[in-house]
Amino acid sequence: MNFRDVLNALGMYPGEAGPLGSECAGVVTATGEGVTGFAVGDEITGTVGA
Repeated sequence: MNFRDVLNALGMYPGEAGPLGSECAGVVTATGEGVTGFAVGDEITGTVGA
């Protein structure tokens, strides 16, 4: 969760904030065959679709 989620939950976010908790972060622990953009140990962030 981030501050945007707090504002969204309070009804104070200006505009469409999207679903709560749609961000994610972690560390790559394995990759599939042919993956070249990421490596084990890389720190990553992203957003998930609704």
